[in-house]
Amino acid sequence: MKTVSFKMSLKVVFFSVFLLGAFSTISLFAGGILNRWYLTAYLLLFVFLCAYLAVRLFLYGKKITVFLNSIYKGEYKAGIRKNSSVRDELTDIADLSNKASERLCKYDKLRAEAVRLNFTVLEIIFNWISEPCMLLDSEQSVFYLNKSMQALFGVSQNRFSFASIENRDMNTKFTRSLLLLTLRDKVEKEFTALLQLPVREETRKLMFHFIPVRGKDENVKYALLFAYRADEDIHEETTEIIKP
Repeated sequence: MKTVSFKMSLKVVFFSVFLLGAFSTISLFAGGILNRWYLTAYLLLFVFLCAYLAVRLFLYGKKITVFLNSIYKGEYKAGIRKNSSVRDELTDIADLSNKASERLCKYDKLRAEAVRLNFTVLEIIFNWISEPCMLLDSEQSVFYLNKSMQALFGVSQNRFSFASIENRDMNTKFTRSLLLLTLRDKVEKEFTALLQLPVREETRKLMFHFIPVRGKDENVKYALLFAYRADEDIHEETTEIIKP
């Protein structure tokens, strides 16, 4: 069954309120019994229209505030519930807002699928490359080492937590550079630093090639870290890093 609705422009309501206010003022000063009846009718209609505007604007203002807060939080499925019995400028705004919400939902799904595909490609590359490489999972705060990276340090363990590497003095420059790239720069970049793994505690000076993969919130979710041997002497940088 089709819902019957009436269309009443808010511009007309505002203009009617202005006219009723003017007529009420004229009737008040004109005097007479007939004018008093007019004044009463004008005032009642004036109060009704003012109440209608106040309720309409307050309720839609609240709905729009909730909607915008949801969009800001990334909850794109949120919409604005409309009053099906009334159509005006606020209803048109609600229609446009709901259409924008639908578009954002579609975009969000496409972006999530792109991130998933990027990670799948990243994982395939990581498992097949022959060069020493680490895969950083920012959400889980863990590093994964491929076979070449394990061989470089002489370890068989392929998974290390970020905290276990960060807590070692030798890794100060490595973790600082990685945090800056992950949290601030978020771009592909190279840097040189010492790295010491917790198992054998052997230190290597390496040049890292950082390749990030961003999520829908533009934060780095995953990153590849290709590692290449650096020519500089380890002892010189070790002294520089642990010096108070």
